[in-house]
This record gives sequence, structure tokens and C-alpha cells, in this order.
Amino acid sequence: MLLNIVDSINKIAKDFQGWIVANGSNPLLWIGLFFAGLLVFYITYNALHKD
Repeated sequence: MLLNIVDSINKIAKDFQGWIVANGSNPLLWIGLFFAGLLVFYITYNALHKD
């Protein structure tokens, strides 16, 4: 069962990698990923920096 989960994660990662390679020249993709990263950072920082 655990190996099926790992295999599924690997398949999804390979598919995502292929999609990124195919759309790597799209600047909107990179801008969107950048802002998604900033959003994750903001949420994480606010969750950990409670006064």
C-alpha cells in the first residue's frame, strides 16, 4: 500500500515536471508561481510569528 502511494506521488511529480518543461517559456507561469510562493511564505510566517 505504501509503495502504491509513493508510486502515485512519483507519477504526479513526473507529469508536473513534463508540464513545467513544456510551458517553461510562459512568463505568466513564472509570475504566478512566484506570487504563489510569496503567498505560502506569508501564510507560514504569520502562522509562526504570533505575539
